[in-house]
Parts: sequence; C-alpha cells; structure tokens
Amino acid sequence: MYSHRLLALGLLLWLAGCSTVTGPSTAPTGLTTTSVDGPATKTSGVPTMTDRPSTETTSRLDLPPGVDESDVLQFSSLSMSERVTFGVARNASGYVELSSDSALETFTEHRYVYADGRLWGVEATYGRIAYYASTTDATENETVVDFETLTAERQRRFRRVVNRSGSYVLGPDERPIDFPDPVRYDGEPYVVSRGTASSAHGVLHVSPYEKPVSG
Repeated sequence: MYSHRLLALGLLLWLAGCSTVTGPSTAPTGLTTTSVDGPATKTSGVPTMTDRPSTETTSRLDLPPGVDESDVLQFSSLSMSERVTFGVARNASGYVELSSDSALETFTEHRYVYADGRLWGVEATYGRIAYYASTTDATENETVVDFETLTAERQRRFRRVVNRSGSYVLGPDERPIDFPDPVRYDGEPYVVSRGTASSAHGVLHVSPYEKPVSG
C-alpha cells in the first residue's frame, strides 16, 4: 500500500512539471543580435595615406591685390621631388639645378608658389643666366654711362663679364643684375646683354613675394 502511494505521488509531480515547460522558447531580452546582411560600415572618415600629391580643390587663397590665382601653384600639388627642389631653392641665395624636364614645365607655367601660408616668386629657365659683353659704336645722340658711375656690385660684375672673353655664367649664389646700355670702360663703349647658358633640365630661382612699388 505504501509503495502504491509513492508511485501515485511521483506521477502527480511529473505531470505538474510538464505543464510548466510547455510553450515557445524565447531569447533573453537583454541581448541584441547582429545581422550579416545589415548596412556596411562607413569608412569615409578614415584618413588614407598616399604618396601622390593632393589634387582636391581647396578654398580660395588669400592673395595680395594684383596676383591672379591662376598664376599661383599650391605647394601641396607639387610632386615629392618638386617639393624638395622648391625647398632647396627657397633656402638658397641663388638658383638650383632642376632634375627633370617635367619640373621645368611645372615651374615655368606659374609665377608663384603658395607655401607655409605665404607667397613665393618662382623663376624657372631652361638654362643658367649668362651675360655677354661686346663693344659697340655709340652715336653722337646716344648717352653713354661711365663705368665709374656704376655701383660697386655692377662694377664687379661688369669687369667679370668683360674679362672672361665677353661672357659670364651666373653662379648659384649670385642674383641677376641689370646693366645700362652702353657703358664706357677703358675708353670703349660696351653693351652687356642677358641670356642663358645651356643646362640639362633648367634652373629654378625662388624668392619671397614683394609687393610691386607703384610709380
């Protein structure tokens, strides 16, 4: 009899347990799921490293009056080698040799480079600047400038041109200079003209921008 009661009690407990576990299973409400078919993550805000110069359009430059923006080349648009050449020329007291024809083309198409928040004048020529001197026949109505009236720097340059068989190539540390025509030297009137001497890829001269003096 006692065993029959225990068996009945066990049956009742088993039936009660089954009634509590029936029904659909649900996931915990505190967790979220991620779908592999969802939208892709945006990467537009992640910077990309590149060796190529930037070509994107920038805001308008704050240029001095009279300077056309089409004549200005931004430093960021230069190639890596052109940036190095520009930096060397900017720190030099004269010109530097260009390393390629493309660099010559880049700098000759513009009059200025905008770098470090300021404007720089650039002058690129196919060859180095040279001076040539020759005697001339001055007319009676032509004004001849005496050599002694020239500045000390012009006298030094003038002697150098004349004493070197009438031609002289400007050195890397020398700035161009103009001479009046004609100049009387040792009793002879001379004309000094400015030209270029051949160079492998041309030369570049960089100087800080200076506002032209209005007359």
